[in-house]
Amino acid sequence: MVRRVLRKIKGWLQTDSTSPTYALVLSGGGARSAYQAGVLRYMSEAFPGTYFPILTGVSAGALNAAHLGNHTGSFGEAAEHLEDSWSGLELENIVEVESGFSMLWGLLQQQADEEKTLSSADVRHSHGLLDTTPLWNYLRDRLEAPDGELTGVRRNLDDGRLQALAVITTNYATGQTVTWVEGKDF
Repeated sequence: MVRRVLRKIKGWLQTDSTSPTYALVLSGGGARSAYQAGVLRYMSEAFPGTYFPILTGVSAGALNAAHLGNHTGSFGEAAEHLEDSWSGLELENIVEVESGFSMLWGLLQQQADEEKTLSSADVRHSHGLLDTTPLWNYLRDRLEAPDGELTGVRRNLDDGRLQALAVITTNYATGQTVTWVEGKDF
């Protein structure tokens, strides 16, 4: 029974011009995205030739979708690289850890800057409690996007390996959901 189910799934995931188009939808949830990377790696090994021409993800799942959509190799290579990225992630890759005094001083400076910004009618830039510059640098490195642009997405669209990528994020300054879409017919 299990083998029959696996054969059926394998048939669905193989690239074939007569088969329907499948999409991969990745949910958010921080650590869940590391788990997703492991499952995707397993899928690529258990079902060689797995291919998802439409990718979408929310929040941390959006990081995985962006990684898969930007990677110019096979799904298996992209899944392996993604799993390696999550496996190598350390706290210092996410935030700059400061002493309590440094954090307090930064908050006071931030409040003064925000009051000055609000009084001068400039656009307000929201800052968090922690400096996430290390995460920005880590993602640029792991996504192979030194200038922040995911150039592999355009190449994959042009080469027909990708039909669409949708990344759903939250703008922390406004609390609004922002959806970024790149695709052949958009």
